[in-house]
Amino acid sequence: MRSAVRIAVLALVLASPAARAQPAAVPAASDTPGDATETVTVTGEKPSQIAIIHNFVSTFSVTSATAGVITRWHAAICPTVVGLTPQFNDVVLQDLRKVAGMVGAAAKAAGCKPNIIITFTGEPDALLTAAKEKNPYILGTGASRNFTMTHPVQAWYGTATMDLRGNVTQDSDDIGMTNPPGKGFGTLPMAGVGGVPTVAREGSLIRDGMASTFSTVFVVVDLKKVGAAPLSAIADYVTMLALAQTDSYDRCEPLPSISNLMADGCSADKKVTAITPSDIAFLRGVYKTAIGDSSLQQQANINAEMAATVPAN
Repeated sequence: MRSAVRIAVLALVLASPAARAQPAAVPAASDTPGDATETVTVTGEKPSQIAIIHNFVSTFSVTSATAGVITRWHAAICPTVVGLTPQFNDVVLQDLRKVAGMVGAAAKAAGCKPNIIITFTGEPDALLTAAKEKNPYILGTGASRNFTMTHPVQAWYGTATMDLRGNVTQDSDDIGMTNPPGKGFGTLPMAGVGGVPTVAREGSLIRDGMASTFSTVFVVVDLKKVGAAPLSAIADYVTMLALAQTDSYDRCEPLPSISNLMADGCSADKKVTAITPSDIAFLRGVYKTAIGDSSLQQQANINAEMAATVPAN
């Protein structure tokens, strides 16, 4: 009887809520709110080589405000270099002439009247002040004309507009339509009748026959700011500035380019020390453009020239 009672009591105890309760499961760390770790993968497409080339052409080159096209040398260039020893001046000069020959920019023989002047100086502000007082035309014409040096190497461009008949008119917004007699260098004649400029254009909406040409290029190299860049690299850099107008001094191009040499914020691996096949292809495209090509035609030609030279991604 007592055994039966004990068994009954034990059964009741085992059947009680306390006895039936099981310890709560401890959540795993990954299940605990706030401790969960999520992995997010962000994917994106790398810009195509065509897009990179197009961006380089559109950002590095400058379109003339007067003619609406990319400016290049149509007359033969006559460069001179000053400020270094004769030997080193000649290194820069020969580099420029060599690249000009490679890309199709004609050059005059030695002894010609300079239309490209490259000056090395440790006092650029004093140089620009003297140039402004003696011959302001050397510091460019039109909207690009200014008297301040803001980069280690900087170029000033005198530009002119060439019409369908080959008549050339100096671009200017504040110093008259052409250089006065005896002033400037590489002075271009002004077309016109009775002192009034005249322009001959094509009637097409696609092609107007106008072209933009350099009359002068003045490049200044600040010897105190170019750092430890080798002279050969500086020579290639100033060559790029002398043959193609730009105001893109600080843009770091994803495409290998000597234009990155002096760009602020451009990492060392992007700062090549010699003119690249991309640069040569760009310049060759610029000098293959015909008189009268529109800016869209010019850019398309340059893009095609570079795409044929620069390896695809």
